[in-house]
Amino acid sequence: MKTVLLACRMIEQEIKAFLQEEDFPYPVYFIPPNLHADPDLLREYLQNIIDSFTNVDRIILSVCQCGNGTVGLKATTAQLVLPRCSDCIDLLLSDESLSPSNRPPKGCFLTESWVKYTKDESFSLEKLQEKYGEYEGRQLLRTMYYGYEYFYLI
Repeated sequence: MKTVLLACRMIEQEIKAFLQEEDFPYPVYFIPPNLHADPDLLREYLQNIIDSFTNVDRIILSVCQCGNGTVGLKATTAQLVLPRCSDCIDLLLSDESLSPSNRPPKGCFLTESWVKYTKDESFSLEKLQEKYGEYEGRQLLRTMYYGYEYFYLI
């Protein structure tokens, strides 16, 4: 069965580790990281990619609900496999049943890929300080992470 994997860059390192461990024989396509912040753009991009595959039997997504960015996706030429998780953190923390993980309240979970991605984005501390000044930049970042008391690196 010809299979492809559409993978989220937010868990790129973890996907690559899985691919090495499991000897996954199928092509993997990583979606652009900037789509993560806009569910409508994510949905449009994914649907376009799904529609472009004409010679595969199965399309596996490592993209979860992600702000409902996968709602309404369909494949007419292949089986579409989508995890029943709310986000990629559940995908990484769950067992084989993919039951939602029991995350600690006020916990923020980060992956190496997410941290790498945010360093280059407009909401990194450096970029916020360049744009708004040192104090305002710090305040904006504090606002983004307000309510979190614990940070976990997966």
